[in-house]
Amino acid sequence: AGRSLVDRAVLDGLAVAREIAPFRTQLHGRDLDVVIIDVAGPRRAGATALSEVDLYTRTGLAIEWGRARSGGRLGALEPAPDAKIRGLLNVAARRSGMSGVRCVRLQFTPPAVVNEDPNGPEASLLSRLRDEN
Repeated sequence: AGRSLVDRAVLDGLAVAREIAPFRTQLHGRDLDVVIIDVAGPRRAGATALSEVDLYTRTGLAIEWGRARSGGRLGALEPAPDAKIRGLLNVAARRSGMSGVRCVRLQFTPPAVVNEDPNGPEASLLSRLRDEN
């Protein structure tokens, strides 16, 4: 009690929140409001994650952000936040309502899109989330 806790993952998540903050209006205009910043990264149980920080939209879309640019040597290799957002908006413009998209990987230029498996268990969950919103 009373001591500061320094958690690199949480600090990275806060840095990503600062990076995306200037683009909130643009994201909202495409129904891409970020509601979760997940900093579990590659340590996620049983997962093979490529990203240190993942974002999730109100509709359940997963966005692999990668790292904050301020995240040390490796962060400096990431595309700039405005390039990542531009890439995400381009994907959204080409994919009406992000239909069939499970994940967008913004740490790559151009962004990589992972499509849903129409028979996978996550497909029905994402469909239900989209229907509720």
